[in-house]
Amino acid sequence: MKSTLIDATGPKTWALIFDKGDEPVAGLTAFAKSQNVGAAHFTAIGAFSDVTLGYFDRAAKDYTKIPLREQVEALSLIGDVALYKGEPRVHAHVVVGRAVARRAAATCWRPTCGRRSRSCSWSRRATCESATTRRRAWR
Repeated sequence: MKSTLIDATGPKTWALIFDKGDEPVAGLTAFAKSQNVGAAHFTAIGAFSDVTLGYFDRAAKDYTKIPLREQVEALSLIGDVALYKGEPRVHAHVVVGRAVARRAAATCWRPTCGRRSRSCSWSRRATCESATTRRRAWR
């Protein structure tokens, strides 16, 4: 994972770039720890070589895990970072595109990047710029 500080005025905004094989949830968690981020929001697009989704089963009071062992496009990955017992914890939801224009959406458990994926992260409730602005900043 690579990171670039895009805006340091007010709430900070970073662009995070994950490479093939990276696990974005682990990378975001490590980044939040290294930057002392206690509260943040992020958005991302990209691709996963595989992903495990989770659907909350109210009766069981637990997540049903749904593994997708195929290349998928991360059409929208959004989430938050918050402190839990003093440590940053990532909670993310994702919509993925599968072959033949099928979609799947749920809580994102274990994605693995299938090619370079990009996300925008920030501290203290900063928001990301438009996708066009972010793409220019990454180049």
